[in-house]
Amino acid sequence: MTTLFSGPISFPVGVHETAALPIPAGIKQPGVPLTVTISMDADPFPTGSTLILILLSLDGGLTYPRSGGGSFVMPHDFGKFAHVWRIGFSLGTDDVPTHAKVSTDAPASFTTTTTIDAV
Repeated sequence: MTTLFSGPISFPVGVHETAALPIPAGIKQPGVPLTVTISMDADPFPTGSTLILILLSLDGGLTYPRSGGGSFVMPHDFGKFAHVWRIGFSLGTDDVPTHAKVSTDAPASFTTTTTIDAV
């Protein structure tokens, strides 16, 4: 497993989509599948439903045919488990992402510690 990013990410209130973010060459090799897992500390999430989508482009940012995401509702009873929200998705052997966007809809702005891992 390779950690691609670990640190705080801030999410604004309301509907928001980032500009296209270039993905460095070599993150995903042609002919090899890749699974990406995003883990976020759940405690800073605001009360209500927060939508987070990760959009991936395979054609230089023209289209975004691959995505992973979820709707995260707080408060949430995690029981005895870690207070962590996860998003996961896999890319096929021929998928080589060139750009990413993050689309969000949050009831309030917040910052959470986020880790992005690739296997």
